[in-house]
Amino acid sequence: MADDEVVMMKVAEPILQICREIKEVGLTEEAWDDNRSDDGIQVGAFWGGYLDPEEQFWFQFMDSYWRTYKFQIRLEDVEKILSGEITRIRTELTSRISPEDVKKALGPWAP
Repeated sequence: MADDEVVMMKVAEPILQICREIKEVGLTEEAWDDNRSDDGIQVGAFWGGYLDPEEQFWFQFMDSYWRTYKFQIRLEDVEKILSGEITRIRTELTSRISPEDVKKALGPWAP
């Protein structure tokens, strides 16, 4: 992965909300294994869930430039994010959509 495809994203409210939801559910790692889902948690433009065999939460989001990023959160890091010990999360660019493709896809609703 090229350096320009990796971004250290500041932990902001959507990530905090995701972590609060994970904490509120209160499952152990083993219980998450039994309840895995790739889209079980959705907060605003962020969607994802707990995936096996990675045994981590994986999320994606799309920015205002139509670029999609992915990132992961380990269950053991949820509390560290909520306490402010972890303040940045490594994200990876997974796709870019050209302005032309956006116009084709959205037709008359394109920006």
